[in-house]
Amino acid sequence: MTESKVRPAQSRTFLATCTIAATAAFFFIPDGASAAVIWPCLLAFYALFGLELRHPARLAPTIPTYLKVEVLFLTFSYLLFFLPYQLFVTGAMDLSRSEYFRYTFEEEANRAVVLATIGLLAFSAGSRSQARWVDAPRIPVRAGPSDDSTPYSMFGVLALTALVGLYLLAGYRTAGEGRYTGTVSGGTAAEGVGTLILMLCMMLVALWVYDVSARRPISPWSWAGLALSLAWGVRLLLFSDRNSFFLIAIVGVGGLLTFRFRTSRVALSVSLLAALLIYNAAEAVRAEGTFSSEALVTSIVRPQVTQVSQETSFNITTITVRAGLAAVPHTFNHGLGGYTALGVAGVLPFVRGALPSVQPEFETTSKLLGYVMLKPGARWGVGTNVVSDAYIDFGVIGVPIVLYLLGAFAARQRRRAAGKAGGPKQVVMYLLTLALFAELPRYSIGFPVRLLAWAVVFLWMVDQISRRQSSSGRDRYPNRERVRSGN
Repeated sequence: MTESKVRPAQSRTFLATCTIAATAAFFFIPDGASAAVIWPCLLAFYALFGLELRHPARLAPTIPTYLKVEVLFLTFSYLLFFLPYQLFVTGAMDLSRSEYFRYTFEEEANRAVVLATIGLLAFSAGSRSQARWVDAPRIPVRAGPSDDSTPYSMFGVLALTALVGLYLLAGYRTAGEGRYTGTVSGGTAAEGVGTLILMLCMMLVALWVYDVSARRPISPWSWAGLALSLAWGVRLLLFSDRNSFFLIAIVGVGGLLTFRFRTSRVALSVSLLAALLIYNAAEAVRAEGTFSSEALVTSIVRPQVTQVSQETSFNITTITVRAGLAAVPHTFNHGLGGYTALGVAGVLPFVRGALPSVQPEFETTSKLLGYVMLKPGARWGVGTNVVSDAYIDFGVIGVPIVLYLLGAFAARQRRRAAGKAGGPKQVVMYLLTLALFAELPRYSIGFPVRLLAWAVVFLWMVDQISRRQSSSGRDRYPNRERVRSGN
């Protein structure tokens, strides 16, 4: 048996064993924030991250890449679930204080960092559910006629143009871009149209990446899709919807560094630091209420935050894990899958609002956490995260199960993209997964479901339309070959 098949199996078994051991130890963790508990969790994270950077993925035959789903997922997870505790054990941060909350649930710190470690161990085990270090065929495969991306780009551009026109003419403003200026409008319809626009932007950028990587002539539709998507992404950033902007950016940059250009670990580190700088600059501009390209550039060049111990909004998510542990099941019961079911139901428009909530007061885990953490009448929310979402809904045992399945799904998408030698549909679905999983640590389990499900439906609809057009063309001239031959 080859090394590429043995080593993933061995590491998967080891990670699964560590996950089980950490889950068992969770029930004996004392209250408070203890260096004796936090340091082993930090070391476990650094070991996982080092393991991911040790071996690149290979989706394109001749291009090894370190910009993987696992690396991005772990990077964002570190900022949310581990960095505050690293600062705490080095004396640079006080867990009991926050600029956002009067009470920070410090007594749950040990259990919070252990629960996050359990989740990341399980995710890494799931991502090794298939062989990963020799993914693509060694012989480059050129795109053939059946891999033409033009129909997807054409219908994508037409749909995106229509939806952007509807969004602007109707005066819609989603929560992502309007909550900080008090200009949210359009309700559920605006959120649905905004999500469709975001999905199409991500897909069109992914299709352009596919055309570039396949070394084939790039159609005008593909260029138009790229231009529209970038324009919308910049607009979102200027309106301080940084998360949506980065989803589009990750698809483009991540796609090029996966399927077209080689990159080193050093270049990857620099890119991640640059992304973090832009992310924090957008937060600073948002806090000042000045949304312009000049303000954003100024915030990047001359950042106001100069101390590493300065609290950012990432710490809100860190505290939500502790708040969830304090509230469930002591004050509120576990959702037993109800919150996840409601989230997944969002795939069907207007269905989620018609379904009953798990708790009479809350339809999502983010609303439960907001009730626990904020004063009555607060005009902002704390959101949720993938660890709290899994814990509140399924309990401690649910965290490793859910995170393992997410890791396995990411592995499946990677294998499909590599196995098809870069077919347009497989590349699109992988790059959407790459971007969505990069930001998944700060969202609910159902966060990527709607975008991925709608992407599948869109690709299927284009396939059906293309097949019917081809079939009607053949049926219109059934005797063409017979006439040409003189029979």
